[in-house]
Amino acid sequence: MEGFPCLHEFQVGGVLLMPTVGEVQTVPGRLEDPDAGFRSRFDKADEHAEPGYYSVLLKDYGVRAELTATTRVGFQRYIFPASEASNILFDIGNAIGESGPVVDALVRVTDPQHVEGYAVYEPLYAQKYQPGATVGVYFYAELSRGADSWQLYRRGETPFAGDELRGVGAGVALRYRTS
Repeated sequence: MEGFPCLHEFQVGGVLLMPTVGEVQTVPGRLEDPDAGFRSRFDKADEHAEPGYYSVLLKDYGVRAELTATTRVGFQRYIFPASEASNILFDIGNAIGESGPVVDALVRVTDPQHVEGYAVYEPLYAQKYQPGATVGVYFYAELSRGADSWQLYRRGETPFAGDELRGVGAGVALRYRTS
């Protein structure tokens, strides 16, 4: 499992969130080698899906993820094990699945309980009819609990301190102590 996009429209990847535990990894890793990144294994027996609800246990982290949505809002809940290093990754500035390339992105932590930003994609279907066209995906996330700390990152690079990062590969890792 690479993460949970709050939106997925063919060739517009969306806003990828991923709960993890431990050291922050800034690449997802390959399907064949999930240990090389933040991707997690899961078992179909630990997955539940029905209209309007999805849950899964992320085996590598012991995190239960639950997702649901309304017409315009997505909700995600993560149930973490006890840890000094529980994380929620907002992996914003990267292509997801079959999405077109990301040409710009922004992630901003406005306070410990709110994250906002956008990603701009060049979907291949748009290039066929309108060369150079882009599609923007904007988000505002309100967390039920403020992060204890956070680090910005670009995919594949070492995380660093700050509140805002712009450009391809932008992301933020929110850190929590969980019990």
